[in-house]
Amino acid sequence: MGGIISLVTSLIKPIADLVDDFTFTDEERAQVQMKLAQLESEKQREAFTLELAKIEAEREKEKLYMDLKIAEEKSASLEVEMDRKVEIELARVALAATSSSSKFVSYARPSIIYCGLLLMLFQTAGNLILGLLGKPTILEVPEALAYAWSGISGGYVVARTMEKLKGRRK
Repeated sequence: MGGIISLVTSLIKPIADLVDDFTFTDEERAQVQMKLAQLESEKQREAFTLELAKIEAEREKEKLYMDLKIAEEKSASLEVEMDRKVEIELARVALAATSSSSKFVSYARPSIIYCGLLLMLFQTAGNLILGLLGKPTILEVPEALAYAWSGISGGYVVARTMEKLKGRRK
């Protein structure tokens, strides 16, 4: 009989354990509900933190964009200011040159113009002579010299125009 009881006990025990696994006491139910509430709360907190991070990132992006725009405007303003200062300085130098009583300044400006014109005349004559002799070589004024002469000539024209506008004909 002891063998039957132990057989029945061994058969009922797994069934009892299975039923025990699926039935909960009020205390176990309360613990499970608390754990679920805690998990839900953590999930909501993580979602809220993520949303705050997105908002903060968007604000930072907007701030950086505004800082960039302000820097671009300052840069453009500084560039305009520097251009204005350079123009003022060039005008001051031109005015000082036109007001100068030095014979060198008075004669140097037109002399540079005449030298440049003379160089171009020699270039044209040289090319004409080489062309008549059947030589394919073309004489050219170096590009840097042409730019320098053009700049000096332009400065002379501006300075002379300023003199004429002020009534200082020399």
